[in-house]
Amino acid sequence: MVVGGVFSEAAAADAVANHTDLIGVGRGTLIDPLFGKKILDGQGDTIVSQIIPEQVKKTAWTPGLFEAFTREDSLGLPALLGQESILSLYTGQFGEAATSLPTD
Repeated sequence: MVVGGVFSEAAAADAVANHTDLIGVGRGTLIDPLFGKKILDGQGDTIVSQIIPEQVKKTAWTPGLFEAFTREDSLGLPALLGQESILSLYTGQFGEAATSLPTD
C-alpha cells in the first residue's frame, strides 16, 4: 500500500500501475471529498487538488480539522496543497495549542 502525494487521477493511476496494488488518498480526499467518485465516473480531470476558501465549504471537515488546517502550524498535521489560502479563516475556536510538553 502506498500513501502520500496522491492528489490527481494521474498520480493514483501511476501508483497502481508502477508501485502498488492499493493506495490511500488522505489529504487529496480532505481537499476533494469526491476524489474517488470522480475517478470512477470518468471525471478525474475535475478533481480539486488544492484547497481554497470556496472549497472548504464543500469538505464537511469536523471543527477540529477546520481548526488544524486554518492554523499556520496545522497542529502538526501535514499541510494541504494551497493551505496558505485558507489561513485567514482561522477562528481560534479551540484556543491555542500547547507549544511544549508538560514537564515533571
